[in-house]
Amino acid sequence: MNIYIVIVNYCGAYDTVAAINSIIKANNKVEANCHIIVIDNKSPKNGSDIIQNTLGISAFEKSTFQGLECCRCIIDNNIQIVFIQNDKNAGFGAGNNIGINYVKNTTQHMLDDGILLLLNNDTEVEEGFIQKILNYNQIQKKCAYSVKSVNYFTKEIDSEGFGYINIVTGRSSHQKYCKFSYLVGSCIVLNNISNIPLFDEKFFLYYEDADYSVVLRKTGYVLSYDPSNKFYHKVSASSKLNPLLERIKKESMIRFMRS
Repeated sequence: MNIYIVIVNYCGAYDTVAAINSIIKANNKVEANCHIIVIDNKSPKNGSDIIQNTLGISAFEKSTFQGLECCRCIIDNNIQIVFIQNDKNAGFGAGNNIGINYVKNTTQHMLDDGILLLLNNDTEVEEGFIQKILNYNQIQKKCAYSVKSVNYFTKEIDSEGFGYINIVTGRSSHQKYCKFSYLVGSCIVLNNISNIPLFDEKFFLYYEDADYSVVLRKTGYVLSYDPSNKFYHKVSASSKLNPLLERIKKESMIRFMRS
């Protein structure tokens, strides 16, 4: 079985390193080939270089993907890391789209169909995380799901897989208080890789996961939640440096409500 983990990085190299190290540790004794695809969204300082140097990676195979600089390195027989250097920061969804397209177009997922995981760079997983993903069996042909999110700092539950939006006010929350639900974008697991849709790149940040959940449902995916698994989220660590955060959030909310 192959598992492909897509991580988008922007000015968060050391958080990304911590996420990768936790994945490597979690992959021990797991009978799966783990492929980590890191997309650096044109960090002011080359994020891929910082990540590679911090991890101690010096030997890698260079190539290009969709005109972007790409390099691949093998950590051990079961883990490979691919670094793709984006030429612009077009947002979280756009970065994920590069990773999704890479998996769909350049891997051998068709041999066993594999599993694709979209994971925030400001997260860490624990031992058993990957094995539980492999063990989570669904009857549905197309399934997209998330797991329990725990605040890295407070150890309190941040979300139970889903977020909720009031379709009248646009207000969103990770607490269930209204009907419309969406998969929280910090961790989304998908099967049926060949048919995985792309994010709407008009959403730079925020509400892109709500819109993506709509797209997933329209393309036949059943949205689900595995309460037996969890990850730790350094909440907002990947976005807190952006001074335009509130304006971006408001614009995204308006775009979602109009769609």
